[in-house]
Amino acid sequence: MARLSLFAYQTGKSRLHRIDPRCKLLSLAAISLTALNADPKGLLILSLFALSLMAGFSLFSLGLFSRLRFLLLFLFMVWIARALFTPGHPLVSLSFATLTREGLLQGTMLCWRVLLVVLFSVVFTATTRTAQIREALHRLLRPLPFLPSKRLADMMGLMIRFIPVIFGRMGEILEAQRARAVDNRKNPVYRMKRLALPLLQGLFVDAHALSEAMEARCYRQQATPPPLPFGNTDRAALIVILILCLGCLMV
Repeated sequence: MARLSLFAYQTGKSRLHRIDPRCKLLSLAAISLTALNADPKGLLILSLFALSLMAGFSLFSLGLFSRLRFLLLFLFMVWIARALFTPGHPLVSLSFATLTREGLLQGTMLCWRVLLVVLFSVVFTATTRTAQIREALHRLLRPLPFLPSKRLADMMGLMIRFIPVIFGRMGEILEAQRARAVDNRKNPVYRMKRLALPLLQGLFVDAHALSEAMEARCYRQQATPPPLPFGNTDRAALIVILILCLGCLMV
């Protein structure tokens, strides 16, 4: 599990680790919305900001792009589909589709936006404990009426904790398939079937074991929440992020 801990919390005492999780959660939401709506100049600014954060906290040493290879493969397939099936000025004509300039631009922008959101999410999960994320979400949703804020926060915490479990299960299945020469099969549907079915079965088993463990430990939603002081540094950081997002939208 240690080699698959990209999306898990990384112990540290940096300034970003000490920022209030509510500030980081709101900042992540603002940056994600900005990345989905900004122009290329704004996306370039956000990209430089993301790379500086990841380089400053040594997240590249965890083998970032090797951990994200499945996401990168998916984004590449989306880029190919956009480039081939989007109407516009033709560049290359094939027998079944046409490569267009507009498709290349739209596919590049879409993949760029999604990758930025993922990178900032990696920074967020690597510098924030799951218990802090859960409590921050609970406190942010608590003023909203008719919303089970505590239950939603618990669900979010469990989802974050299950990300390393999913990757761990996937790694075990892939290693077992390599030992049985399944990766030599050229049929992608067969390989996907042999990966998806055991993965889903294993995740259901893990979820059932987790529910039994929580019930055996008499888990209740009325647990004592961790302290979350919101100081001047947190306010300043949130203001800086909002100004950055506004600048990326205006350039």
